[in-house]
Amino acid sequence: MTSAITPAATARRALFEEFLARHPGEAARLVDDLPPADGFACLKAAPPAVAAGVLLQLNPDTASHILRLMDQDFFAGMVQQLEPERAAGLLRRLSPEDLSARWAWLPPEMAREIQEILSFPPGSAGAIMDMHPACFRHGDTAGSALQHLRRAGGRRIHDVFLLDEDGVLLSAIPLQELACAAPERPLESLAHGDPLCVHAVAPKEEVLRLIEGRKLDSLPVVDTRRRLLGVVRYEAVAAAAHQGAVEDVQAIFGASRDERALSGASFAVRRRMPWLQINLFTAFLAAIIVGCFEDLIARVPALAVFLTVVVSQACNAGQQALAVALRGLALYEIRPRHWPALVRKELTTGLANGFAVALAAGLIVVFWAHSLPLALVCAAAIVLSTVAAGIIGALTPLLLKTLGFDPAQSSSIILTTLTDIAAFLSFLGLAALFASAITSAAG
Repeated sequence: MTSAITPAATARRALFEEFLARHPGEAARLVDDLPPADGFACLKAAPPAVAAGVLLQLNPDTASHILRLMDQDFFAGMVQQLEPERAAGLLRRLSPEDLSARWAWLPPEMAREIQEILSFPPGSAGAIMDMHPACFRHGDTAGSALQHLRRAGGRRIHDVFLLDEDGVLLSAIPLQELACAAPERPLESLAHGDPLCVHAVAPKEEVLRLIEGRKLDSLPVVDTRRRLLGVVRYEAVAAAAHQGAVEDVQAIFGASRDERALSGASFAVRRRMPWLQINLFTAFLAAIIVGCFEDLIARVPALAVFLTVVVSQACNAGQQALAVALRGLALYEIRPRHWPALVRKELTTGLANGFAVALAAGLIVVFWAHSLPLALVCAAAIVLSTVAAGIIGALTPLLLKTLGFDPAQSSSIILTTLTDIAAFLSFLGLAALFASAITSAAG
């Protein structure tokens, strides 16, 4: 008798999985209406990849209840199906106690990356936001939204937020307007355009300025893709601004782990000396490279003049790439695993900028030194060193972050020397290859 039932049960299971996979939004609405235990049972019957797609579409409060019910195997399998940023968006709803018990369920590298995404700089909007905003999906009605809010209990709510299927903020709806709407009315019909929001790493001073300037009770906090992360309330940002003023006074006298203007000399020495020693070592490497071409420079003194031009261009290109990479790390736009995309971008950018600058530099060298071979060498070196400097500037902070160092503190020291070496090698190396043509033209 069991064998006669098995094919039908298998077909029903396959049909159920197909529905969840093809229509995660509709499935999420059905699960939202179930008790959390029943909703978890439905998701557990599906593969982790399919369950993850539905979980992302659930009302955040429902998703947090279901996450707490997951066993280790299902939790780990489901989270590993998601990008770290999406996983962090889900896990942000769990309490620190719930999270601490679950980090060991994940691969260490993924756990570290999610923890890093969940952490925000002190004094930023992300550090003081409420991680449990009242948010709903496109297609929900006023009646279903109010029903979910009643389940949430006595949480303070000024506005509810409408999100798309990817968690992107679409609109903010005042609670009073929601309460007065007909139960069957779609939430999108209550929306009034893009709401004012702030990035998670924005300083608390900016948040306070926006809230006070616009007379707001709360302000939604988003990431670089405008996905809703939380909401900052006026009371929280005002208290944080006061606390920040006290901490700034303490930091002046070295109470922080970071160096300040009046930190002790021994503290400053400990922080600065290792990188100064590294800079000394790398500077000698650059000097050794120049020394290898000492005879060539003696025969063609003009090389020493134009070498500074190539080095300056390489340094500027590297600093530009470094600034963009540091900003990307600070805003969580990039992680170390994105290095191939950065290399491709800087390669293309460096070639375009390098050729444009090289053309102008080559013309100047021709009119100044009256040497076409020297102009061609200078132009080619600018292209090569610009490309190399851009790649070095983009990858240096990623490498330092991977090794556990502070990219903002140490990147510029390494970048300066490496770009110098790239410029020396490209310019003097090409000059050595075409030394006979350069010297004959100079003669």
